[in-house]
Parts: sequence; structure tokens; C-alpha cells
Amino acid sequence: MCETIVNAFIDAKTEHADLSRALYLPAAVAGGAAIVKTQSDRVGNAVAAMLETASDASFEQPKLLSLVLVTAVVGPMQAVLEMGVSPELISRLRQQLTALCVGYLIEAARH
Repeated sequence: MCETIVNAFIDAKTEHADLSRALYLPAAVAGGAAIVKTQSDRVGNAVAAMLETASDASFEQPKLLSLVLVTAVVGPMQAVLEMGVSPELISRLRQQLTALCVGYLIEAARH
């Protein structure tokens, strides 16, 4: 599940890296803040739904976990977009963010 979430997010952000970079600066785009909020809500709800229906773990607060997961992935992705997207960096980012998400959900499932 974590690998799917991370890969889908990175793929979406790198498909149109210039647009993604611009959306991190919502003041520069008319209505940008509303676009970012709408998309953030959509992604957060989708991740929460995945957590609620996970067959191999049970989570007490899937919406909170979703918020933490999504924001933990957004920060590094934003930094990579600002630095410049290279295939090697994207590959390493996929690995690191997947490990981060897996570790977080393993720990969350214990509590």
C-alpha cells in the first residue's frame, strides 16, 4: 500500500513538474490555494479510505494517519521539485518515502 501511495504521488507530481512546482506557490496562481486544498482533501480522503480497508492491519485514526502520511510525502517532494527533478533523485526519493510510510504505519498499527 505504501509503495502504491508514494509511486502514485511522485508520478503525478513529476508528470508535469513545472505545474506542480507552481502549485506549491498558490499566491502566484489565481485560485491556487483553493486548488491545492481541494486536491489535498481528495488525496487525504483516498489514503484514509485505503487505511480503513487495509486487510493486513487495523488503524484507530485513519484520517489522522492519512494527514501525517500525506504531509510527510509532500515536503520532500516539494524540495525535490525546487532542486530539480532527476531520475536518480526520484528513484531514491521513492525508496526513502516508501520506507518512511511503511515504518510509520507499522508503528501506528501497534498502538
